Amino acid sequence: MNYSKKAQRAIIFLDSFPKLDYKYKAAILQEIGNPETLYDRLPSYASLLEKAMGKEAQTLLRSANEQGEEAVLSALQKKGIMPVTRGNKYYPEELENTDAPPFVLYTKGNLELLKKEKFAIVGSRKTPQAELRLTESFAETIADYMTVVTGIAEGGDTAALTGALKKKNAICVLAYGFDTVYPESNRGLLQAAAQNGLVITEYPPSVPAYKSLFPIRNRIIAGLSQGVLVVSAKEKSGALYTASYANLYGRDVFAFPYKAGDAAGKGCNTLIKQGAYLCDGVEDVLSSYGITVEEKPLPPLTNEESALFAALREEERTIDDLAEVTGIPAFLILPSLSSLEIAGLIVKTGADGYRAVK
Repeated sequence: MNYSKKAQRAIIFLDSFPKLDYKYKAAILQEIGNPETLYDRLPSYASLLEKAMGKEAQTLLRSANEQGEEAVLSALQKKGIMPVTRGNKYYPEELENTDAPPFVLYTKGNLELLKKEKFAIVGSRKTPQAELRLTESFAETIADYMTVVTGIAEGGDTAALTGALKKKNAICVLAYGFDTVYPESNRGLLQAAAQNGLVITEYPPSVPAYKSLFPIRNRIIAGLSQGVLVVSAKEKSGALYTASYANLYGRDVFAFPYKAGDAAGKGCNTLIKQGAYLCDGVEDVLSSYGITVEEKPLPPLTNEESALFAALREEERTIDDLAEVTGIPAFLILPSLSSLEIAGLIVKTGADGYRAVK
């Protein structure tokens, strides 16, 4: 879809009225055909606009001209927001081909990331600590090859965004406008994403964080991406909405496996039963796209650390298991495990369980 600059500006103006639902905007733009004629044609839709917006319809109609358009664009510019409409060279083709593509993406950051191959990583707010560490590590590695797409919720999304931002290769998709920050605890992370990656939303700046918008937002995460990795999900979880959209759009779905009875991963296990790819190593994702991961050299390790790391690469083990397998006295194991944790080579999975990350 190719729109002229004049048409793109008109779309941005129309989209700046959040009380006008997507379905009404879609109907108007489809019937008009050429958005360049929007301001001349809008008066004929007065009754429809009043039905959709109430009294605000008159505000829209009064300001439907080049002066009103310029006021909208100027306000976005003052906030450092770059609007990308359908028809703009940066608008992702992957998103264009979904069933409800946003009319406008409001963005802050590196627009070039929209042109790259993308992969989504999502998870619930209550992702277990071990999976958080794995998610951050996976995201950092995947970001060497593909742009990581995620949200900014606490838990799995935060871990994915943190890892990918280390490579300045992350897209964070919001479910509200830029005047809002949610959760407030991630304000700094959101600023870092705008500085070192890209933040996008389909909502004008004034739209707050309504609960109902988050599942709708997830169609964008899935639509942008070649595949989606779900790192945690309870039986009912927002991450499962993203997986559902991925299936709808014909994208790959991957999931971390969880032990039987672990509520934090029940949704992940269900996805695997339904045909999602089981993912317990980052190579499971990258090899699906023909990417071979070059193994990075390990940092210098003591003999005890080397033996413990080798044992944990085979499978998850407890301290007692490690003592039996390696023959290392138990009193020497814990300090060595702490060193391996600090180096990012292993994660703690329970009271005394450990597993390798790499």
